[in-house]
Amino acid sequence: MLKWAISGLCLLALMKCATAAQIGDWSVTLFPNDSKPTGCIMGGSYKDGTRLSIIVGTDYSWAIGFANQSWKLAPNQFTQAALYIDGKFVESDQASHVSDTIALLPLTTSATYRALQQGRQLYVRTPYGDLSFSLPNTAAAMRSLLDCARVLSKPNSENANVAQGSASQGDFQLVPVAEESAMLANILSDARAINYKIDPPPGGNSNPAITFNLQDGSRGLFMASRGQNTASADDYAIKVTGEYSKLCAGDFISGKKPIATSDGSVVRQILMSCKLATSVIRTESTVVRRADGFLMELSVSYSDLGSMGQSPERVNDEDHGLVEAAMHYAPK
Repeated sequence: MLKWAISGLCLLALMKCATAAQIGDWSVTLFPNDSKPTGCIMGGSYKDGTRLSIIVGTDYSWAIGFANQSWKLAPNQFTQAALYIDGKFVESDQASHVSDTIALLPLTTSATYRALQQGRQLYVRTPYGDLSFSLPNTAAAMRSLLDCARVLSKPNSENANVAQGSASQGDFQLVPVAEESAMLANILSDARAINYKIDPPPGGNSNPAITFNLQDGSRGLFMASRGQNTASADDYAIKVTGEYSKLCAGDFISGKKPIATSDGSVVRQILMSCKLATSVIRTESTVVRRADGFLMELSVSYSDLGSMGQSPERVNDEDHGLVEAAMHYAPK
């Protein structure tokens, strides 16, 4: 978990520090300072003097911070706090008093991330009174925050892989599942998907894929790798088709088509159907390989009562939006 130890003039970066990016009223900076960062933080100040901050560590653990110079909190104590976004409850926990003017609340669910990203108003209820914050441009600022954390975590990830005897960045490397979760969240945000749920990352590295559910009940999978020795888009598309055909206990058909790009990346779209006794499982997979070797797969499956008399068709408009977002997603 992210170490929330706080020191120095840039206390939690809840106070204003050197700005790495400015997104609307949000300042994105390194956390807790530029010399020894353990994460990134976005913060904005409000008329009542309160500063709201969202913090993400290099391990993609989250917290939300509140600071006000007029507060007189008891240091090293806790206050129970409940978060409501646009009137809906999202999470509650104990906020720790890291100083007499700053409180920090850990965030534990992907639903909270999504709500902060999409919401307009945050309400914080405590035994001592309520706080209210507008959330302008939050989605764009949180995207910048995640990009900051991902770039910051790269050296640590690469060093860990080398220590374990894994291939170097120039050869082949599976993207860590925590980083994949951040990438997927950005893609879903770009696609304007709503009411989706990203499953918690699986333990260990036995299953490097991230799974998720969309509002219409369809099930998704996302995974990524990087390095010049990643598979070609065509080879990977063949692999995907083979794996899904093995999972199909009924009649299986598939089709593949190239998608034109203008940035040198290679995109293959795979449409598959598996006919079972009472339903058909349809899957659309988009494989993107960029010129630098970054490779990702975004697959969405759903079940219907359709016919197997023709080739699979595109799933729906929401999935089309995901395909477009995946094609244009550019990891830093």
